[in-house]
Amino acid sequence: MDINNQGLTDEQYEELEDLEKKSKKRGKDKQPLTEEEKKRLEELKKKKNNREAAISILRGISIRMPLLIYGAELSDESQDITIDNFASLIDPQSWEEFMPKGVTKQKFNSIKKYYDPEIFCAAGKRIRAMARAADKLSVEERIERITDIFSTFRNPDKETVLTPWRVVNMHLGDCLGGYNFFEKGYETTLSEPRFIDRGEVTSNVFAPDSRILEINSKSGLYPLYMAYSIYRTRVKNSLFSVSSIEDEQRIWDKVVTENIFVICKTPMAKSITKRTLIGFRKAKVNTRYFEDLINQIKNKPEHFIKQVDKFITERTGIKNMKINAIVGNPPYQEVVAQKETTNGQKRSSSIFQHFQTISDRLGRYTSLIYPGARWIHRSGKGLEQFGLSQINDPHLCFLKFFPDSTDVFKEVGIADGLSIVMKDTQKGSGGFKYIYSIHGKDIIVNANNPKEDLFPLNPLDNEIVSCLDTIIARYKCLHDSVLSQKLFSIESDFVERNPTLVREYNDGDYFDPKSEIKLFTNDKAGKSGRARWYIANKNVITTGLEHLNRWKVIVSSANAGGQKRSNQIAIADNHSAFGRSRVALKTLATEQEAKNFFKYATSEIIRFAFLLTDESLTSLAKKVPDLLDYSDANGIIDYNGDVNDQLYKLFGIDDKNQQYIR
Repeated sequence: MDINNQGLTDEQYEELEDLEKKSKKRGKDKQPLTEEEKKRLEELKKKKNNREAAISILRGISIRMPLLIYGAELSDESQDITIDNFASLIDPQSWEEFMPKGVTKQKFNSIKKYYDPEIFCAAGKRIRAMARAADKLSVEERIERITDIFSTFRNPDKETVLTPWRVVNMHLGDCLGGYNFFEKGYETTLSEPRFIDRGEVTSNVFAPDSRILEINSKSGLYPLYMAYSIYRTRVKNSLFSVSSIEDEQRIWDKVVTENIFVICKTPMAKSITKRTLIGFRKAKVNTRYFEDLINQIKNKPEHFIKQVDKFITERTGIKNMKINAIVGNPPYQEVVAQKETTNGQKRSSSIFQHFQTISDRLGRYTSLIYPGARWIHRSGKGLEQFGLSQINDPHLCFLKFFPDSTDVFKEVGIADGLSIVMKDTQKGSGGFKYIYSIHGKDIIVNANNPKEDLFPLNPLDNEIVSCLDTIIARYKCLHDSVLSQKLFSIESDFVERNPTLVREYNDGDYFDPKSEIKLFTNDKAGKSGRARWYIANKNVITTGLEHLNRWKVIVSSANAGGQKRSNQIAIADNHSAFGRSRVALKTLATEQEAKNFFKYATSEIIRFAFLLTDESLTSLAKKVPDLLDYSDANGIIDYNGDVNDQLYKLFGIDDKNQQYIR
């Protein structure tokens, strides 16, 4: 979308530059601005700043507009979508979902003057004309055209990711099979779809009488893939020749009417899905929008299941119909009541697990994609029980884990990586197919349900994990000695709230160890806060007093396992305390023990062991052995010698795995 020339003219820009230059002159060239010039300078600056702020907001709006124009429902299709009627065409809930946070319709109407109305109108016509023209094409050609249009749309925001057509094909092709529009590497589209046969799964899911449900459709691309494979089955079984576009549309419309059911979070998502499936034609589409979809799935599952059954019964006339497959990409997390955590950041919680749980109750096969590492390792709020149950579920038949989310969503970084999960409620035996996929390379194993043990994310780690488990059984697990980040009850906003209780400390500064402590904590709450050393009175510490006079080996609580960067491991002496930005792996009686433990914790094998679990504190060091005694007289490791070599021998790590670790 082009933005018009509201704001400063070229002459006004020149005037602004001249006045700014004049105001900055120094020495003999200095010419003070007159009061009138000062006033004019401020006026022009304000106008320039207002325009720049408006453009920044409008850029955020502009990337969202094409999708909304594509889906907009008009009572009169001869009517144009203009900059003036655009906001009125979108319901309040959809506006809030798809537009940048804080951009109300009122705000939009106050800054829409920065758009060129003619260019906006022409762009809208072009988008809808492309979609409308696709209605005259064959089914395959129409799918190609519609998915091409979607490739030009941008994600509304980080929380509302439009699943690309490539990902839909990769996800469903891996799990369910059917007709796939990409070559095997999922980088280029095919002129003719290829058939992927997953045996019984494919024949059951894409049968002519199959019922498919997508929960939380945003674009309609998941049901588009599913509908096409059922369409091909129906064409194959047709008693009549399918020789014209009208014949194809007749069968396609029957599939969409009888086989496909879609639940959406907003009316606009419902309209977009309908547009994707049948375009501008008058055909029946089974879509329903739930005003409070997440709340119902999360807090009223029984009611939601009844509502879904009612929805399908109304459309088919069949009660208690079992759905063959539930597919999709559910929402991953939600901000909880806009409340802030004690460190000043918005509190968010995972919600994808509720979509998986409800899907398990609705149909035979479920195939969803969502973040992976934390649920697999049973860590993170709300995921411990879910993860333990799911990784041991006999219905689990397929799990694909991508440690790097950009292998799937090319521009979306997700710290937990991504998992594709498939279940079959009629599978009763244990074990599942597991794929670890990194940068296009797949490691495929037939995995056993791990029971209480942590499931290794990378199958190549299995031999090393086995060695570590043996040592943990002989000694102890370091996870059990990790002390809470709340050990000393110093919150991230402590310095901000109590500036008179602290003074900055630099190495070597004097302090009185009898009455004072060194305190390592953030200078302020939130993401912009940085951990620094301060001096404070001992009486600010109200908990963890038994550890205050011990030596501590600490790591960053935000990245304790050190996956993405250094975990900032350090020794804090016996006159020190720390805030929530750090967590103690261990506290020790003497400086020498702390130094020895530091050497142990930074050795090759132990650094590797930290990386075997996800970043959350609930998983920290769950695969790290604790040798318990770190004194010089421990009788196991000589900390003055080659610690790496001694640990490899102690743990039974062979040369091949040593090279792998390095």
